[in-house]
Amino acid sequence: MEHSPDAAARQARHDLALGREGPVPDILRSLEHDAGVAVVVARLAEGGPAGAYTVERGRPFILLNSSEPVVRQRFTLAHEFGHHCLHHGDMLDERIAWDATDPKEAAANAFAAEFLVPVAALNLWFEAHVPATIDLGVLVRLANDFGVSCEAALWRSKAAGRVSSPDADRLKARLDSREHWGLRRDLGLGPIVDTLASIQAMPVRVPEAMVGNVLEAVKAGVVDPEVAAERLRISVQQVGVLAERRDSADG
Repeated sequence: MEHSPDAAARQARHDLALGREGPVPDILRSLEHDAGVAVVVARLAEGGPAGAYTVERGRPFILLNSSEPVVRQRFTLAHEFGHHCLHHGDMLDERIAWDATDPKEAAANAFAAEFLVPVAALNLWFEAHVPATIDLGVLVRLANDFGVSCEAALWRSKAAGRVSSPDADRLKARLDSREHWGLRRDLGLGPIVDTLASIQAMPVRVPEAMVGNVLEAVKAGVVDPEVAAERLRISVQQVGVLAERRDSADG
């Protein structure tokens, strides 16, 4: 895979059959099912890292902090996937900042931006919506459609030449003042629907492959349901429910 962040992001989307003309509908599922990257999602204590990337026994792992809003989680997950695709080695990100100066962090940001909001897809979006001007309402719609923050939508619009630097600065000031809060509701836009949004209530979500291995061990009688519940950070009752679902799916 090429080491240019933008090129690497486009190649990754191609490899995951995501194309270049639309949003990533469910990034966690794409990474686990199609990219072979295990993702642990945990609600970390205040001040905990936004995310991390490592390789254990030849298997890539991403840790994601679910205490942050879903749109930030999606960008952080794409950022950590960027570390993976760009061969950066083990990384611990206390926070993800747009103005990162560290070369690896800046590259992972560029990867994440193109992975989640490709310039080609963004241009198609603008051609379909044809806004007379880019205001906060347009940014909110764009952000909602691509599952990113309004700030990310703004900087991608600027990168694509859809908004000038002076206008971008003015819009950024309005975002900083939180003038866009409540606009998604006022515009009648629905919530982001993906796996990350559906697991917000879970203290810890372990990779699906790990869940499958533990449930197989329970079925074989190698591991007791109580031990399985402890390893998966869920209740014994939930272990039973997952086991039943797995048996139904296999049947």
